[in-house]
Amino acid sequence: ASLDSAATKKIDSYLEHYWINKINAVQKLEGFLKAAGIAQNAIDAMPKSAALKNAKAMCLRNYDTEFHNRFAAFANNKQYQEALNVLNEGLQGNPQSSILNNDLNKLNRLMQSQAGK
Repeated sequence: ASLDSAATKKIDSYLEHYWINKINAVQKLEGFLKAAGIAQNAIDAMPKSAALKNAKAMCLRNYDTEFHNRFAAFANNKQYQEALNVLNEGLQGNPQSSILNNDLNKLNRLMQSQAGK
């Protein structure tokens, strides 16, 4: 006997809720990047879930923001090598990050302008 559409939707709703709770818990306990990996596992299991796709995007945004803020603190103090180290660390975890790649481009321009002085 197969499940009817209403039962399937209810089960999917419970599964989605489970995944979202797990993602949120992992963010708090193990970090944003680990949570993004859990979110990807959830998306693999439920590829049509917009909520899970949004949860993964939020994990990566939080991760990027954390590294961006650390980068900015060093860059604002003209501690460019430390800023570069932070960006390289962040990009190891999320190489596609538009935020961190943009920061890297800005830092490279800053370092080049300082080298010319």
